Amino acid sequence: MAALPVRQELNAYVDGELPPERAAEIAKIAERNADIAQAIAVIASLKVALHQMFEHEVRATSASPLLIDPERSF
Repeated sequence: MAALPVRQELNAYVDGELPPERAAEIAKIAERNADIAQAIAVIASLKVALHQMFEHEVRATSASPLLIDPERSF
């Protein structure tokens, strides 16, 4: 039986960054484990929401002047 994935691995799964073999294992685990399936759904939803939020911010500020001082170090 394959090891249960950790949150970092679930993020990589949602992003399509895992090797195909491990991605297939996680897909099978998610079919049998409602908690893993729910975690994948939550991560995917959060990523969509973040992308939409930043797309909106980029469009809203693209005509605005730069608000961050490029000389400031963080």
